Amino acid sequence: MVILIDLMHSRLQYSKTPLDGDLPAIVMPDNSYKTVLEDPIGYQAIFKGKKYAATNRFTAHYITYLYFNNVPIWFQNFLNPIESIYASIVFIKILMHLGFLIMISLYAIVIAKLEINRLWIGMFVLTPFLIVSGNYGTTISFIDPSITYAIFYTLPVIALLIFYFPLFKIFISSNKKPFSGWVLIPWLIFQFIIVFFGPLTAPTIILISLFYLLYCSINFLKLKEKSLKLRNVINTFISSNPILFIFTFSGLFFGFYSICLGNFNIENDWCQKTLFERYCDLPKGIIKTFFDFSKGGAWLITLFLINTLLLYYYEGKTKIYYSTLFLILFLLAYSLLVPFGGCRSYRPFILRNDVSLPMITLLLIFITQTTIRIFYLLKGRIFLFYLTFFVFIGIKFIDEDKLPLYTND
Repeated sequence: MVILIDLMHSRLQYSKTPLDGDLPAIVMPDNSYKTVLEDPIGYQAIFKGKKYAATNRFTAHYITYLYFNNVPIWFQNFLNPIESIYASIVFIKILMHLGFLIMISLYAIVIAKLEINRLWIGMFVLTPFLIVSGNYGTTISFIDPSITYAIFYTLPVIALLIFYFPLFKIFISSNKKPFSGWVLIPWLIFQFIIVFFGPLTAPTIILISLFYLLYCSINFLKLKEKSLKLRNVINTFISSNPILFIFTFSGLFFGFYSICLGNFNIENDWCQKTLFERYCDLPKGIIKTFFDFSKGGAWLITLFLINTLLLYYYEGKTKIYYSTLFLILFLLAYSLLVPFGGCRSYRPFILRNDVSLPMITLLLIFITQTTIRIFYLLKGRIFLFYLTFFVFIGIKFIDEDKLPLYTND
């Protein structure tokens, strides 16, 4: 019931958001965006050195173009042309909302070792924190008021969650059985499509791949009998889990190709800050995103710390140490990579709700799964105290972030 009420309230928010100015240029499309639709893999950029808009964002542009040239027409069976556009926006945003709710909850219950029929528990825990608009639109939000930004930043993170979910299950179960051929090839194609969503997916895939290689390196160093010959090292790594290695190296290749292609994007020339200046601004962005209690991120960090301490006390160091370390290192590494992606005048402190979304998503996966585990562990008064505190933070998010953005006046 709580989840249904939240969805209905979120639908109201989505229905109150206006069209943004970027949409017509992408849907029509105008001359500046025709090249990316005609050259999906950036052949003209890589091999001919041509610079044009949105070089590595074909997937986002094509989905926006395809969706708004077809779905509103279907809605016109029931609505007038203007209303059909707004209905199309509400529809895709609700799908994104559900996508986040389901996928983050799936990761959480798998980590917490619960059955799939317990998915509703993860959704119940997550619902208050699935921010629609974000505090003042500048810190954390999952579904941006701008439909263009929602498709370009929210949708690719959902695609990443879907892509990595079967690989994650293989990883945590230490299952070495590879995908069958009819799944492996489409999944590689899916990975290739994802990296052309734009600025979030390629760096995230590269980071995850590098962290997996680091994990394998640590395991290799722990072996009592090991050969340091390059061939033997490679064979040991691959034999540990062949399917994960396939997607690790394909992810590195696709990701670096997308980043290289992004260097030809003329939209990156809009902001002329040097790399040093971007790094000087980055600490302000980190503080505003994660440590300002007038914004939502600081409350997530607070809950993360409380959950970590409680699980450390009840389950011991080994069960919480590595996942916490991975989370902290990922947040740090991702933050340090962001300045390399250029800057925008409307993003003065480098980090913002759109760019920070992979970090906030990972943080919420951690919070959701640890909260589920704590609910099962705590008893008596301490459970009531924790539940009260959890609800307080949830209400904090609802009060500050889930009020309708616009009225009908």
